[in-house]
Amino acid sequence: MPVVEVPSEVRENFKHLVLADKQFDKPTNIDMLLGAELFHKIYDGQHLEIGPGLPVALHSVFGWVLTGKIDHSCHPPPMVSSLVTSTRLLNDVVKRFWEVEEPPKTFISNPEDVKCEELYREVYVTQE
Repeated sequence: MPVVEVPSEVRENFKHLVLADKQFDKPTNIDMLLGAELFHKIYDGQHLEIGPGLPVALHSVFGWVLTGKIDHSCHPPPMVSSLVTSTRLLNDVVKRFWEVEEPPKTFISNPEDVKCEELYREVYVTQE
């Protein structure tokens, strides 16, 4: 499957063939994967080379399959640019991350724990 849409010239050059995938030139999901051990059962040895910079057509039990690299020198793929900047120092970012990820410090006490602490202080802390 192509990552980007294949130039229309490729479709035009192979329009006379009965293709296994009618939408070969559009990026989409893969329908099926076949292992290399089936290659000799699928392809009958016929191939067609149209010209340099174009894929090669291989004849299969499913119809013609296009394979190979497309020369994008005449048709560059669309560009995707991404720019990320940060004015904070790395330490500030990491510190902020850990502050956000740190669970809240809450002290939940029950009356029995409070009574136990008071008794401990009365008996042991005041004797010192």
